[in-house]
Amino acid sequence: KGSTHPQVAIPESVEHFHEDLGSVSNKSSFGAIVYALDEFPDAKPETLKKTQLILQQFKYQIDKGVPIIGAGAGTGISAKCEEAGGVDLIVLYNSGRFRMAGRGSLAGLLPFVDANAVVLDMANEVLPVVKKLPVLAAVCATDPFRRMDHFLKQVESIGFSGVQNFPTVGLFDGNFRQNLEETGMGYSLEVETIKKAHKLGLLTTPYAFNQREAIEMAKVGADIIVAHMGLTTTGSIGAKNCCFP
Repeated sequence: KGSTHPQVAIPESVEHFHEDLGSVSNKSSFGAIVYALDEFPDAKPETLKKTQLILQQFKYQIDKGVPIIGAGAGTGISAKCEEAGGVDLIVLYNSGRFRMAGRGSLAGLLPFVDANAVVLDMANEVLPVVKKLPVLAAVCATDPFRRMDHFLKQVESIGFSGVQNFPTVGLFDGNFRQNLEETGMGYSLEVETIKKAHKLGLLTTPYAFNQREAIEMAKVGADIIVAHMGLTTTGSIGAKNCCFP
């Protein structure tokens, strides 16, 4: 109510995909997106059905000319407000906790906390209050103390619908970025994590910062490529100069 986001008449099975995952039809009137189980040997059938249904919802919106809006949530109340306001998906970032504490988003890239542990902790607050929307986990793929195969399954079991790559080394440039790449902590680890998540049947919406990275993510099966446009501007502590060359 009161949202300026255009409302589209969505088929009942899509509107309540959390409540009835078994209602997916390969003969949908708004275009079927079918994931064959034999192509995803590591995926659970219910995870594939959920991802298929989410993508059908997005395809329906695209066909109707309605924007797909994703929002980050740092607390349960912000997630509730986002769902009430009409967003299409919610992402939990460790940087969201810093923003709720009045700090800038880049704090989420610095060695202040265990980024992946923070997201798991935030899930306890957000997932129970989001009723219908898919919620994605922002995963730090370069974490040297996580076995990503197991961690992604943990993310799935908690109730996340998919993953995004954050914190990401894509926000670093210059010599520091080059050194990260040269010492085995580069963007390729993020690509590999998205590949593993895709094979598990999870929804994948990775950040890419240039054409090459977008192609790499597409090749490993990413569902949605998000063109990252730089650090948030304006606001009380927004950046003055954030654009990428």
